[in-house]
Amino acid sequence: MFKATGVDKIAKWALGEDCGCENRKDILNKMFPYANPECLNEEEFEFLHWYFTTTPPEITADQQKRLIATYNRVLHQKAKPTRCTPCFINSIHDKLYKIYKEYAKQYD
Repeated sequence: MFKATGVDKIAKWALGEDCGCENRKDILNKMFPYANPECLNEEEFEFLHWYFTTTPPEITADQQKRLIATYNRVLHQKAKPTRCTPCFINSIHDKLYKIYKEYAKQYD
């Protein structure tokens, strides 16, 4: 049952077994060469997984704050919340989606 849902791999991550982080970090460095990206932590990955798989109809202020916090930490940025949806989508949302997809490959 756990393998079917991907929980087994998340459990390995939580227990400190090899999460493939170094490999992903190499990939992320190629995707974002000047950012020196950090790995997602488990909480960030779980939120991004929920966010990108449920397709919320509208981004709430709290969701935007969490997305920006993750973006800022992982890519060493200083982005701030914005009311401009295209700006948010182009600058933060799309980059986080690329990062999420790299992590999600491991759980497919």
